[in-house]
Amino acid sequence: ASLPYWLIALIGGFILNFMPCVLPVLSLKVASVLSLGGTAPARIRARFLMSAAGIIVSFGLLALFLQILRAFGGQVGWQVGWGIQFQSPVFLGALLIVTGIFTLSLFGVVHLRIPAFIQARLPRQRQEGHSLWGDFGAGMLATILATPCSAPFVGTAISFALVQSDAVLYAMMVMMGI
Repeated sequence: ASLPYWLIALIGGFILNFMPCVLPVLSLKVASVLSLGGTAPARIRARFLMSAAGIIVSFGLLALFLQILRAFGGQVGWQVGWGIQFQSPVFLGALLIVTGIFTLSLFGVVHLRIPAFIQARLPRQRQEGHSLWGDFGAGMLATILATPCSAPFVGTAISFALVQSDAVLYAMMVMMGI
């Protein structure tokens, strides 16, 4: 009976890829791929898969947040207002700082380095200074930037998922991530 909602979640996630909020991140991803001229196709696929994994994990974390909020009696859904976080000056300020630092790093003004103790634990899969974990992070960033673009399909799927079991909530969010 809930098949249409699964389809709506999948379509909603697909539509998010074409929303204005996501286009800057997608254009950066395309530019990144274009710079890989001569790179093995397997490496390019691995980078795209890591980016997709970052997106799906982000949706899973959002489902976890909603599950915890619901478990502690918080109200979530349209009655509260999906996207209400954009009314919060703290959230907007944090988002502004993150995107500002990201922009400065693109222009080479700021160089963000991973602390040595963390870098020592990361896999050594690097090519020309680029880690697959950077692609994973780019996928997560794309999800964060897409939050104001929750189109009608996404809102419908989330509203349905929020009144279902936790398993359905996670499944719906993963469908949007896919």
